[in-house]
Parts: sequence; structure tokens; C-alpha cells
Amino acid sequence: MTQSNSSKTKTEQRLDKRTPMACHVFVRDISESGERIKTHAITDNISQGGLFLQTPQALKLGSHVFTITQLLSGARLAARGKVVRVEKKRTWLIWFGRVF
Repeated sequence: MTQSNSSKTKTEQRLDKRTPMACHVFVRDISESGERIKTHAITDNISQGGLFLQTPQALKLGSHVFTITQLLSGARLAARGKVVRVEKKRTWLIWFGRVF
């Protein structure tokens, strides 16, 4: 028995293992109107390919962001990336993933 291509089965697209971790993140972006966005977020999980963050402000899918993540060790990780996934989980909480 084969499944049709129209099946709504979700498949994992990350190549790297996710590590659950709650770290503070500072996020900078530019809105569609050109306004600078500065917000704080918390990581949900981290992988070699990116971060999955919880943020109070929605960011546009495909936008380029700059982040500074305070790791649990105390080290800071600065990275530029692209928003590749956006999910609205509950009121005022937007989750998004990004790649390095």
C-alpha cells in the first residue's frame, strides 16, 4: 500500500540533532516598513543548523535576522540567519526557526 503525495504527514527536515535548551536571545530584524525590530526571545532547542526560538513578536518568514544567544556555559553566540519556519502557538507567542 502506498501513500499519496497529498498526504498531510509531517516529516523532519532538519539534518542535525535538536538539543532542548532554554537560553536568552537578543534578536534584531527590519520590518517590511523598514522599522528596526529589537526583541528578546528564548531558545526552545538548538542544533548545528539553527535555533528554534520563542518570541513575543512575529518575524516575517524569509527575513534575515541577527541574534546574540547567551549559552548556558556563559558564552555568547552571535549569528546571522534566515527565518525558515514560523508557528503561532498561542496568543502573543510566535515560534520561529532559523539557519546559520
